[in-house]
Amino acid sequence: MRGLTRLELVTEAMRAALEELARRAPQELVGLVTEEWGKRYGRAARLGDNPSKPKTQIKEAGEDVRLLLRYVHRYLPALRDGEQVQTLRRISVQNYFITAQDRPKWREAEGAGLPPSGVAIVSPYDLSARYARRAERRWKGFMAHVTETCDCHAPSVITDVTTTKAAVHDPKALPGILANLDHRNLLSKEYFVDGRYLSVALKQQVAREHGVGLVGPIRAGSTCRSRRAPSSTAKSSRSIGTRRRSPSRRATSAAGGRHRRPSRPTPMLSSPRTTAASAQ
Repeated sequence: MRGLTRLELVTEAMRAALEELARRAPQELVGLVTEEWGKRYGRAARLGDNPSKPKTQIKEAGEDVRLLLRYVHRYLPALRDGEQVQTLRRISVQNYFITAQDRPKWREAEGAGLPPSGVAIVSPYDLSARYARRAERRWKGFMAHVTETCDCHAPSVITDVTTTKAAVHDPKALPGILANLDHRNLLSKEYFVDGRYLSVALKQQVAREHGVGLVGPIRAGSTCRSRRAPSSTAKSSRSIGTRRRSPSRRATSAAGGRHRRPSRPTPMLSSPRTTAASAQ
């Protein structure tokens, strides 16, 4: 999914709403759509991070959106429920607020504030897509969780691909992944997972519900005891975490005897850092 700036998002939402209205009732736009609107919304938004005269474009887009929504509300009530018209309204509310002078004004992080990333719309064509971040990687779209075998004596085979909303925390996705594997009779006895998926409570839950063992680094501060520990202990835990090996190297060690190999190839849940690229 191509990342849109906020101004591009508003511009593209306005274009999508106009196209929807033109398909449903083209005659109703006569006299409303001007030559200037044709220049602004006649093709897909490609403004970039540094558009020319950004304040002017922000002001014009806000006024155009407000005019179109008011026109539809007053004169085209049968078209109010259009998907793109409703999307434009929601995007407008998330990026503009109405001043005491009844004028749209651009929202800033300070002041009127912006919606949290878990609810902020990032595309007028997919309202479930969200902004996400894993470590230093940022993107807009979804999260793909990949499970694969990791037997050093056989080719790796992908056994499951689960897509979740980007705002869903990785530990919440793991029970569903294991349920999918169990349903297809592909569940193994042991899984190597990235630390972002792992906690003491989750290890106990999947062992109880699926009879599965999880192998991987426990995140610092994931237990009550670690959260109550003094700061020196926390520092020690973090230093250990930074030295952990990649999943593939942990799998190789398991085959060499560090961990007992199960009778079937051991599936591995790929780290979010790897799978994020496929969700873009």
